[in-house]
Amino acid sequence: MLIFPSSVLLNFSSKQARMLGGRQKNVEQTLEQTFGRLIRQARKDKGFSQRELAGMLSVDFTYLSKLENDRADYAPKEEVIRSLARNLDINEEELIFLAGRLPQQYEALLKQNPKEMQALFRRMQENPDWLKNSLQP
Repeated sequence: MLIFPSSVLLNFSSKQARMLGGRQKNVEQTLEQTFGRLIRQARKDKGFSQRELAGMLSVDFTYLSKLENDRADYAPKEEVIRSLARNLDINEEELIFLAGRLPQQYEALLKQNPKEMQALFRRMQENPDWLKNSLQP
């Protein structure tokens, strides 16, 4: 799984994020938060303790605490992120992007078009409004 800096991924507009699969939680709210803050708030909204949710995910509650506080040494694996999303009713792809990862289904596209993807990410980083304007009807 590829990992991207959040500065690149968080430049998506809410419309672009919805095009990537935003269905369940408010996309704008998701993009304004960190991965940890979002999962902590969603866990509390669901009424789960850290131990309860960690048990559902088959991870140690101390690891979940690190994730919630944005202090984990590495981004969680995609399957952990997807499980978090399912248990907390958060869009899976949004949460994967917010964690700084790229969903596996997009990896092949990236590998098949490395020069184009590099140019796309560079352009998005240099001028975030370019992509927003490009996707407007």
